[in-house]
Amino acid sequence: MKFLCWLSAVATVFILMSPANADCGKTLRWVAPVFPPYSYQSEDGQANGWDIELGSAILKRAGCKFEIQFKPWKRCLREIQTGASDFLVAASQTPEREVYARFSVPYRTERYVAWYRKGDQRVERLTSYKQFIDHNLTLAYTSAIWLGKEFEDLKKDPHFSTRMTTVYDASNLTHNILTLLTRKRFDIAVADSVSGYDWAKRLDIADQVVVHPVPVNEGNVHFMMNRDSVSEEIIQRLNNAIKDFKNSPDYERINAIYQPRAN
Repeated sequence: MKFLCWLSAVATVFILMSPANADCGKTLRWVAPVFPPYSYQSEDGQANGWDIELGSAILKRAGCKFEIQFKPWKRCLREIQTGASDFLVAASQTPEREVYARFSVPYRTERYVAWYRKGDQRVERLTSYKQFIDHNLTLAYTSAIWLGKEFEDLKKDPHFSTRMTTVYDASNLTHNILTLLTRKRFDIAVADSVSGYDWAKRLDIADQVVVHPVPVNEGNVHFMMNRDSVSEEIIQRLNNAIKDFKNSPDYERINAIYQPRAN
């Protein structure tokens, strides 16, 4: 897959274009977090990653031009809310976000899990991450990430929230939370499974951290679009492209590149 890509006046901005016969009527502004291996900027200035590949292929099938900027996750959400950007990908559909955004049909799934230090039998004995409170354990999660309604309810329960720590949004979300886990700042770190395995290898801590077999949350992710700047016609184009793409060999090929990271 080839793209025209060049550096703009802002160092973090890269412009990518779909084929010349694009017909969405506008160049869509895509905002993405630096979140390897899903989305990141390589050393040669290219936008890469699982969601970059999937999203680009979908936009190409929909016949849409686009440009992409990399920004912190919270700012990505804020730009969709204000209309400074048109869309982001890898978004969970929640009632709070539906107030200011619309969503495509799902294009992949995500899985958030409980990471812990290898050999910690207190965590190994748990049959659910919710039991951490009964064993005097502490749990950390990243702000602005949707972890399911059950987890959101726990955050509001004082019985649980006093033992929970928030690791605030930063450029490398999983990198930060796993590093703090190895430094014994808390006992359990809730993080994406694929990103966690990727960063454990990058940080050379794969022999120090493990995943509890019971997931914290599993769900679909979508294109998330500003309600005013993205038309119903474009949303329909994207939905049709997603449905078509998910039945293609290219979809299976791209997923196979990244999914083994979680094995």
